[in-house]
Amino acid sequence: MSPQAIAAEQSQRSDNEKKKLNDSLRTALNGLSAAIRKKARGSTVLLEQYDGQGKLFEALILFAVRNELKDRNVKVGVRPQQKDKPERFLLRGAPGRLKPKRAPTEPSYFTLAAESGKTFEMHSSVEWPDHHVGASLGHELDISIAAERDIDMLREWTAKSQKLPRPVFALEAKFRSRGPDKSLGRELTGLAYGLHAGRLLLVSSKEPDDSVKAQVSKIVDLGNKVRTQASCLTFFHGENYPDDGIFRDIAKIIADDLNTKVSFVERILG
Repeated sequence: MSPQAIAAEQSQRSDNEKKKLNDSLRTALNGLSAAIRKKARGSTVLLEQYDGQGKLFEALILFAVRNELKDRNVKVGVRPQQKDKPERFLLRGAPGRLKPKRAPTEPSYFTLAAESGKTFEMHSSVEWPDHHVGASLGHELDISIAAERDIDMLREWTAKSQKLPRPVFALEAKFRSRGPDKSLGRELTGLAYGLHAGRLLLVSSKEPDDSVKAQVSKIVDLGNKVRTQASCLTFFHGENYPDDGIFRDIAKIIADDLNTKVSFVERILG
């Protein structure tokens, strides 16, 4: 096959993947209107008019997991209600820092009320502090879940407090034409060491190579006190076949921990 034919085939495959991504996203929204705030005080763009595939993949995971959690004894709510568009979910753009105080104009997030009696929040594109380097360094997570108290601490850290919160769940979403390679594996290893998250999940559009899987499997042995549990999931399999079952898998991982009285992170840290 000529280089031109290979390029044309790859382009066609990419277009098919984008179409299937958009189809899955429409299903995941389940009638919910959504928009993205492009900048902190900038304009908003309706999700169906947005062309950033990475952000749309992040949104797909967020909304699909929301749907699955409802079937796993986790009550899901939306906060804050947008003052001008109460029926709309406003996704966070850049920057990924929470305001010191909650406000009706900030981007939306999901509240998660678990069987354990605890309440958590699920945010997209929020920055968390690095426990190894210290309060001066933060890392933005595509999706993160934390107890309300840690979200309050996160808002204080954003306001230059020295208290360092941690998420119970961290997810990195990668929508790329090729599967993640060992450079991303190194990045995830450093991220896990610094964040002290309970769980770290890589969700990629293409299958990661074996070096990534090997690195992720060893994250639990890093010695970051929390013993972060890490794993990989892939959205497209075979001939660009989307596996929507991964959202059930993600929701199960989340619900199993949130619905226990004492999470595995609390047991480790005492």
